[in-house]
Amino acid sequence: MNLTGAVVLLLSYLLGAIPFGYIITRLKTGEDIREKGSGNIGATNALRTQGAAVGIATFVLDIAKAALPVIAARHIGGPPWLPAAAGACAIVGHCYPVYIGFRGGKGAASGFGAFIVIAPLATLIAVTFFILEILLVGYVSIGSMTGAVVFSASLWALHFLTDHYDLTTCVLGTLLSLLLIWRHRSNIQNLFAGKENKLWRGDDKKS
Repeated sequence: MNLTGAVVLLLSYLLGAIPFGYIITRLKTGEDIREKGSGNIGATNALRTQGAAVGIATFVLDIAKAALPVIAARHIGGPPWLPAAAGACAIVGHCYPVYIGFRGGKGAASGFGAFIVIAPLATLIAVTFFILEILLVGYVSIGSMTGAVVFSASLWALHFLTDHYDLTTCVLGTLLSLLLIWRHRSNIQNLFAGKENKLWRGDDKKS
């Protein structure tokens, strides 16, 4: 990897690490969103604790900050794996942001932002399952994890059946899907304990 590629990956991480949920909440109320609800900086906790406007703004910005590095990497050129790697770095930045002590989000919105550009078909398949779960069951955590599993399976299926996605994209997509599930480990514990909160049931510090 040359210097340009290294700079792209570093900038991708730094952009992905911008904690929009934290920033918007600070500007609006002066509060630390990490001390509210689940303590997460992502869109779901922002929606539950700060209202629809903050939740939607956080969601859109978290998508954009992961999509932009992928688009930029494509325009810059370089090795074929660079866009996927740039998206991966942005997602890792969201999950572990250097600006606020590496306490970040769970990667669902940023993962969507990166991979709707990298692997749109697999991403749309995953989003379909996510939406169905939300409509039928109502747990964002289950929907996100289901989407991650479906996304990874779709990548590999399309890779082997149609050669639609390259091996690097499939490997990175799978690793990031596993990261998303790992970031939801507290939600898994809450689900087994019967304490997990559904999307529209307000603030739950354990969700």
